[in-house]
Amino acid sequence: MEINTQNSSENINENAIHFPNGLLGFENLKNFHLVSSDTEKDLHWLQPEGDSQIEFAVTLPSVFQVNYEVNLTDDEEKTLEIEDNDEIVVLVTLSKNQKENTDNSHLNANFMGPIIINVPKKLGLQKVMNHNENPVTITMRG
Repeated sequence: MEINTQNSSENINENAIHFPNGLLGFENLKNFHLVSSDTEKDLHWLQPEGDSQIEFAVTLPSVFQVNYEVNLTDDEEKTLEIEDNDEIVVLVTLSKNQKENTDNSHLNANFMGPIIINVPKKLGLQKVMNHNENPVTITMRG
């Protein structure tokens, strides 16, 4: 996946992205590769090193035509070693919701557990939010 920040364009498939705390429910998995879908332009897969049975579908929030803001704590900024906000990309995980007894399905985006990646430093974390402590700001683009 090529990520364009304001200052550079980098391909983050080249190296593993290190998640010091893992992902929610997968805390033991620390290194992931981000792989672009062969068939869908905006679809990417976050795959842990050494475990081909697990993969997470992710995309940019802008795919849903929303402006999405995530506020990081000082500890989260330290974990990601942020020097400039332009280094950061935010991804949302996707899940497929299959309606029972039908062929209809749709994708859901998890805006309450975004994946934040410091692209140049190949560091990532999943921010787990709740409505009371971390209100999410999402506005439709028009």
